[in-house]
Amino acid sequence: MSSWRIGADIGGTFTDIVVLAPDGALMRIKVLSTVDDYSRGITQALREHLGAGDLAAVTGVVHGTTVATNAILEHRARKLALITTKGFRDTLDLRRSRRPTLYDLDWRPPAPLVERRLRLEVAERVASDGSVLTQLPETDVAQCIETIAGEDVEAIAVCLLNSHANPEHERRIVDLVRAALPQARITASSAIAPEVKEYERTSTTVVNAFLLPVVDEYLSTLERSLAELGVSAPLQVMQSDGTAAAADIARERPFLIIESGPAAGVSAAARLAEELDRDAIVTFDMGGTTAKASLVEGRRVDLTEELEVGSGINRGGGLMRGAGYIVRSPCVDMTEVGSGGGSIAWIDGGGALRVGPVSAGSTPGPACYGQGGTEPTVTDAHVILGYVNPKSIAGGTKTLYPELAEEAIGQLAERLDLPLLDTAYGIFSIATATMRRAVRAVSVERGRDPRAHSLVAFGGAGGIHAAALAAEMEMPEVIVPVVAGLFSSLGLLFSDIAVTRVAPFRTILEQGTRAQLEARTSELARDAVEELRKSHDTGEEPAVETLVGLRYFGQSSTLTLMYDPMAADPVADLIRSFHREHERAYGQSAENEQVELTTLRARATLRPPTLTFAEIAAQEFRSAGQAATVEGSRRLYFGPVAGSHDTPVIERRQLGDTPRQGPLVVEEPEATIVVPPDFTAQLDLTGSVVLTPEGRP
Repeated sequence: MSSWRIGADIGGTFTDIVVLAPDGALMRIKVLSTVDDYSRGITQALREHLGAGDLAAVTGVVHGTTVATNAILEHRARKLALITTKGFRDTLDLRRSRRPTLYDLDWRPPAPLVERRLRLEVAERVASDGSVLTQLPETDVAQCIETIAGEDVEAIAVCLLNSHANPEHERRIVDLVRAALPQARITASSAIAPEVKEYERTSTTVVNAFLLPVVDEYLSTLERSLAELGVSAPLQVMQSDGTAAAADIARERPFLIIESGPAAGVSAAARLAEELDRDAIVTFDMGGTTAKASLVEGRRVDLTEELEVGSGINRGGGLMRGAGYIVRSPCVDMTEVGSGGGSIAWIDGGGALRVGPVSAGSTPGPACYGQGGTEPTVTDAHVILGYVNPKSIAGGTKTLYPELAEEAIGQLAERLDLPLLDTAYGIFSIATATMRRAVRAVSVERGRDPRAHSLVAFGGAGGIHAAALAAEMEMPEVIVPVVAGLFSSLGLLFSDIAVTRVAPFRTILEQGTRAQLEARTSELARDAVEELRKSHDTGEEPAVETLVGLRYFGQSSTLTLMYDPMAADPVADLIRSFHREHERAYGQSAENEQVELTTLRARATLRPPTLTFAEIAAQEFRSAGQAATVEGSRRLYFGPVAGSHDTPVIERRQLGDTPRQGPLVVEEPEATIVVPPDFTAQLDLTGSVVLTPEGRP
């Protein structure tokens, strides 16, 4: 390493920053998120911890942000316009037939992001094969422009029927609108999501248009603030697929960064799996607001082609969907549940204890934060159970008040007629059970056996629940990596830089399609490489890979697989791989059915130089010095069966490669690892803490 690099990840409760120095040392910064202006938390922290000379020497800033997700969740009154084919203005209302709950007769879908009077129509028509049935009447476009000009419209979406097959009408509309309204922010579906499925394409285009002013304003503010600090390095933003891209790409296609922050942690876990030679892991990321699970197999992040946003919890797959807006975008296939440290415990109408999905967030936060919060949360339960340092968390930046946690949970205990400790343990157990749903969604519900997967846990509270979660899922081990409390920020520095290009390509797979397929993928790959070089001309040759969307002919859902043009018979290999993956995902395959290819994606990537996890761990242990800085022990409660134990509290570096029997607490500045009595803990070659249940080798 020859320069300073910064990874900054904004979460619902904390903003995490990792600074990698030229000598390989890590500076770790964890502060409460500044919800009024998320960029302020980053710049304030950097100003306090880095000198002017260091800031001027920064050569890379990679950012993971929730600003896009939050904008959709808040659904502020933004005035958008949609120009679409005549007869299709109600596509956003018709949606899909899926709904998040089968028996709630009062459920209503979220309001479309474009009000109906601003969904404008043009009487054009293109057939599914791209042939023009009705030419675009420019008088209709002029009427749309006149309507838009008379409104305070912030952005415009253009999505015509079958424009994925022939984009000429959309391009003409964009040209006419820009000529008449030069300052207009405009998104065309053929430019960002040229794929089949009318609702999905319309929804994606509208979501992108909705985010254009939000993300542009946010990134511009952050870039100005960094420049004022003396940071001249170009800003990069984490994308939902676990790769980073130039800020300008995020400005033009903000729908690509909706799952920006969480994707970085999964990307880092994949790099860890590669270093540890693990072929199958499930990632578990627990923060202040949510817990997330994802699958990494063959050391590759599991991707999905669409994401649902705006329902309170973003969903890539697994759990019931239908409550949000669909976005067609390559995305880490992640399941998210409302079970984080700030999740509020409550009693439902039937008298049962519930946890989440509502969170106390960073303001007012859990009761033990002493910021005015009075609702009992999972973090309050952690304090009462002895799992976290009763004095402070987040590297000492957040003082805790155990008496306030006892007061908040004590009110629940009275209503439930339970002892305080059992009530707190009940909150812990219910939160863990909710997290189990997420792990099941990415393993069992995808045809994977969790007993063959390691659980890689990170996030500030991931190591607290990981052992209990692994025990419930019968997983063989838990791996808690170095810098676990800021792992997503560290992942930003590990992320590849990438550009993805997508194109429709509908054909039945057979031997005769190889030449046509390779010609189209080569063209897409050239486009991706050219765009990547515009922002990152390092002189290195980007790696290129092709992903294809496949389904049985007549199906509506697709599976995404890698296409290897260098194989002896790549099309036959692709067909066999699809049958095999369909069997694993759905429990059946139909090898006599035709396999249809629907979509091509070419991704060009560059891997920046970085350290290995073993090198980071060695640096961390060296910089920690010789003297232990944590207290010797405290009393932990492991439930009515295991009871309370006086438990040693140690630092990570005090563990060795010989298993040490629990109970044990491994305490770090930004994270805590709880080792129950029936688990052992040891260090591996990457400095990760490995927890193994009794009876396992």
